[in-house]
Amino acid sequence: KEGDGAAAFLDDSKSPNLPQGWVQVFTEGSVVCWRQKGQIAVDVKIIEPIADPEMFDGELLYRIEVSRKSGLARQLVRASLIEPSADADAWSYAWWNRRTQMYEEPPEEEEDGGLNAPAD
Repeated sequence: KEGDGAAAFLDDSKSPNLPQGWVQVFTEGSVVCWRQKGQIAVDVKIIEPIADPEMFDGELLYRIEVSRKSGLARQLVRASLIEPSADADAWSYAWWNRRTQMYEEPPEEEEDGGLNAPAD
């Protein structure tokens, strides 16, 4: 039904400055900071971005790897809690297609306002 979580998830009209369907995300392997409520930020490693319309109303999440006393653990965290670390060489951004759930280059905009598919 229109207006539910899945439809809102696929509606890019609220983000006119971003190419439709694409968002900039941290790349796999990036070391970033996870801000936990009431605690100092912790360095974590990005495993993958996830944006499932059935989870958290389609909010962008990251699967991360975090060090614990018992070893490495993996968990999902909201993207709003993830920030670049002070070491700019430890992280990078890439375009990610929310519909395909894959890293992809968005189509390039032509002078007439149309879109070209990315070159292979």
